[in-house]
Amino acid sequence: MKLNKLEPIKIIILSVLFTICCLLILSLFKNAWADKSNANTPQHTANIEITKADRQMLLSSISKNAMLPIFKELKLASNTLYQQTQQFCGAKTEDSLSKLRQSWNTTANAWQQVDSLAFGPTTDENIDFGVYFLPIKKGIIKELLQRDTLSKKDIDAAGVGAQGLGALEYILFSREQSTAQILQSFTDQPQRCEYLQLTTELLNDNINTISNQWEHYGVQFGLAGNNSLYFLESSEAMTILVNKLYQSAQKVSNKKLGLLDSKNEIKNSTPYKLHAWRSGDSLDQVKANIIGIKRILKNGEVLQWLNQQNKQQLATDLEQLMDSIVQQKLKEKDLFDAIKTSPESLQPLVSNSKKLTELIKAQLAPSLGVELGFNDNDGD
Repeated sequence: MKLNKLEPIKIIILSVLFTICCLLILSLFKNAWADKSNANTPQHTANIEITKADRQMLLSSISKNAMLPIFKELKLASNTLYQQTQQFCGAKTEDSLSKLRQSWNTTANAWQQVDSLAFGPTTDENIDFGVYFLPIKKGIIKELLQRDTLSKKDIDAAGVGAQGLGALEYILFSREQSTAQILQSFTDQPQRCEYLQLTTELLNDNINTISNQWEHYGVQFGLAGNNSLYFLESSEAMTILVNKLYQSAQKVSNKKLGLLDSKNEIKNSTPYKLHAWRSGDSLDQVKANIIGIKRILKNGEVLQWLNQQNKQQLATDLEQLMDSIVQQKLKEKDLFDAIKTSPESLQPLVSNSKKLTELIKAQLAPSLGVELGFNDNDGD
């Protein structure tokens, strides 16, 4: 059959029109999918370029108003814990045990506030493992308690599983024994007080080492990019800090709550995953962790700076999420019992901790000019 001279042109035109129609349909589907995805993820506000001057101002404020006070309080709490230990072993009463336990709680919470500052002197030579290491090594602790004599060198040689706040909790608290029974155990086994005193002394040594070094390091952090001995560029210091803030928030949602199994179902969780489950101070430690983050962001004037950069919503969302976690209340005695009896009541706590983590990652880090790196919590 003989083709009309115009047929090839018609075919080309139809092909072009067909291609245009396909592209339009594909574009509509793509936009619809993007809208659906955006509805389920935090929205990024338009990022602003943080100036070097602003970054240096923030680092100076964070150092002066958050970092240095946090380590000063940690040192004071640890010294008080050491003194309370001596008093308890001198007079083993319910009152002296109660004061010692409270001092342990205060020190443990002060350490949790340091979690977002886990760099520099905090982690040099893994000294932080000697402050709070989990899980403890019960077998090693029991072996130490069987010895006729103990020295601080023995505790040091036993390893981090028999040292620090975790080991002290094991000695001072129990969910199976009454206060009277714990007091009696110190009478029946005199080595317990010897172990308690030596372990507290070693802990106090480690915390004082960290805190004393931060008195200098913290000042140099605040001078980053301005003749600092450790940070040539302010961007380096800000990157380290924001990454640690993110990792600290991530640990709360992924690890410290200990609520979720691999299927992310609270109902299948175990309370024995919690930090400080023996003492019942698990929620206090979670709150202290968030308080540490808030002190950096609020006392360090980061939230104020965000407001000045027309990022009021981000500043508000961050503060509200942190406050919601810190103000969390339980019907049960503690988080351990809540997981066993009414795990569904913990959903807001878990949800808010995850939202805070995502907000730091998706909006705070970019606003401060920081690109987050891979860390050990990723993929948990």
